Amino acid sequence: MHRRVFVVAAAGALALACSTTPDRPPPAGDGEVTPGSAAGSSPGNSGSSTSPGTDACNDLAVAGNVVTAAEIPGDMPPSAGGTIVSGIYNLTAVDIYVGVSGGGFAPPDTLQSTISVSQETSAPQGTIQQVLITGANSATPSQTQTTLDYTIAASGTAIFVTVACPDDGQTYTQGYTATETTLMLSDPTTNEVFTYTLQ
Repeated sequence: MHRRVFVVAAAGALALACSTTPDRPPPAGDGEVTPGSAAGSSPGNSGSSTSPGTDACNDLAVAGNVVTAAEIPGDMPPSAGGTIVSGIYNLTAVDIYVGVSGGGFAPPDTLQSTISVSQETSAPQGTIQQVLITGANSATPSQTQTTLDYTIAASGTAIFVTVACPDDGQTYTQGYTATETTLMLSDPTTNEVFTYTLQ
């Protein structure tokens, strides 16, 4: 599954560019780009931590619990926009909207992600740093830690993302809904909604 988990994530090639393989705590993601968090033996434990490699895009520490993607019947809700609050956020939910009939996606991914958002107060531009640990609920015991840096520009209910590190220049657009304590990023291609909660 090609995921853009924020930040979202870009495509799988980006994950390889800034990835390190941690000493294996339990599985946690699918090797493509998206936010991350501390590795642990269960979603409620911080467990063993991982550290970025020398080619890492940032030194953001992963925090928060392991999140398992949930399959949600029905259509993805529309984004509402809002004011993005600067700060450190942890991934707290991943919802995959599968339509009225439901079903049909691969075994749920488990993810951990932390993002650092710096949003200009007088303009819609800002930056996001991300660390993501991905794995899968499968036979593979390995995990991948990825770091990414983005520049962002919000307009209406859309957030325009450019990958700054690795220096790829890839751009894409996601929907977003921001409150005082949460940032929800919606991928219109995969019908996934990633919810981040302010620390």
